[in-house]
Amino acid sequence: MGFFIELFLSGNGNSDDMKTFGLMLIYYAVVTMLLLHLILKRNHEQVSMIRFISGTLLLYIMAIILLDPVLTMISGLGKVVQSPGAGLLAIFLVMLPIVVFFFFLINVFVYRTRDKWKVICLFMAAQPLVAFLFLILLTIGSYFHFI
Repeated sequence: MGFFIELFLSGNGNSDDMKTFGLMLIYYAVVTMLLLHLILKRNHEQVSMIRFISGTLLLYIMAIILLDPVLTMISGLGKVVQSPGAGLLAIFLVMLPIVVFFFFLINVFVYRTRDKWKVICLFMAAQPLVAFLFLILLTIGSYFHFI
């Protein structure tokens, strides 16, 4: 949590880092919830609303806990990651295998779907698309000065 504290205390709340960070968290939360809903619906899985909400919240909590060491590791790359877009893409792609592992645990113990492998493969295949869509939205938003 040290990186989050440094980010929040590193200036005013209107800095570009804070806007990008807030946008990334909101985007990830909304897109992940929609993605999970579509995957479960596509596979005709019957997951109760309570299990869906609790599993999604667990996934968010695990992703936020994971984000601090990933951001610390990415900041240690120095000159290798030269643009903010490359850094955000690296964050998404470094988090991918660990988030998929957490999703596997949530799928086994919370969602309890019948076809676990198919649901996990669809979730894993969609994660790079989620990252690229975020970069496209970030690029368009910064071009039109929305961000």
